[in-house]
Amino acid sequence: MRPARFRLRLDRAGNILVVKLDFAGDWIMTTPLLDELRRRAPRARITAVVIDRAFDLADADPAVDRVISISWARGRRLGVGASNPARLGSFVADYTGGAFDLALVPRWDTDFNGAAQLAFGSRAPLVVGFSERSTAAKALSNRGDDRFYTDLVHDTEVLHEAERQLTLLTAFGPTAWREAPVRAAFTPDDSGHARDLIKRGFDETRPILAVAPFVDQGRRTLPANLLVPIIRRLVRKLDMDVAVVGAPDHAGRAAALARSLGRRAVSFAGRLTLRQMAAFTARAAAMIAMDSGPAHIAAGVGTPVVVFSCHPADGPVGHPQSPVRFAPRAAPGMVLVLQPERALPTCRNGCERDEAHCIRQLDEARVWSRLRPFLAAALDRARSGN
Repeated sequence: MRPARFRLRLDRAGNILVVKLDFAGDWIMTTPLLDELRRRAPRARITAVVIDRAFDLADADPAVDRVISISWARGRRLGVGASNPARLGSFVADYTGGAFDLALVPRWDTDFNGAAQLAFGSRAPLVVGFSERSTAAKALSNRGDDRFYTDLVHDTEVLHEAERQLTLLTAFGPTAWREAPVRAAFTPDDSGHARDLIKRGFDETRPILAVAPFVDQGRRTLPANLLVPIIRRLVRKLDMDVAVVGAPDHAGRAAALARSLGRRAVSFAGRLTLRQMAAFTARAAAMIAMDSGPAHIAAGVGTPVVVFSCHPADGPVGHPQSPVRFAPRAAPGMVLVLQPERALPTCRNGCERDEAHCIRQLDEARVWSRLRPFLAAALDRARSGN
């Protein structure tokens, strides 16, 4: 890595742009960087540009002054939005007028959405990001993108993504920071909505287990025929109610899953925004999830979370599915990652199938001895108020 050519003192920065064109879980893992940036640049106006799927969470974040969403891109044209016309207008004026002092792109691996070009287009005198040589995949997919940056951080060490993004600040010279927790922000209205759902749908004397069983990739999804027996046994042994959560396009499958779990299960898929999901999860005793955004939301609101991962424990730690890089970030004892011990035949560096394959090893018999004590401890904490 090399120090910034242009010495910007962050405590004197007036206008900072953060381009984060990833999903909800990626946004949550960026919150330690945002907190440190806010601490070191207390007078700056921080603008975050996110894709529309992460806007709901980002727009409530206390470290950010203005959030802009990108909904589509066609060539050099972008579909942009904001929570109100004034914010959108002020951003367009700043962006086209070259008003930003600094642009940051906290994306270490392959940049699929043109974040580097968007940061470059701001005409900020300092544009900082991770080199295209950071990973082999990025070197191939983003060849030539280093030209969009004035200053590069070249980092090949395997780190958790929340910690790695903080290393962008080394572009301003040697630095040290305390490890900050991740955060999933929501509003009082979101909290009220979650409270009303619980009153209408559950016996408030019983703890709630939130279940987030859906993820876009089949390889990362534990099939329902393996998940349902595990949840049923937990409901029986730990006397819990179940809330199935997911996006609107998961509503049909979520309703079917809830029916298969019995009368103590309710589906909220498609009925909660991301912020409302965060507020609801904050009231749950625990969450069971796949390797997906809801798991990071749970960590961001301090709810214990179990993650079913398809990445084998003996697989490479730098893999894009590795929990070493992408497990929910939380205090010790608040996250349990369940992985197959090894990849199944035909898979080598990680699960390479499109459908559920290596993850199928995580059946009830193999996970119960770790799963039950973790959730029992979570219930004890919930009952004691800790």
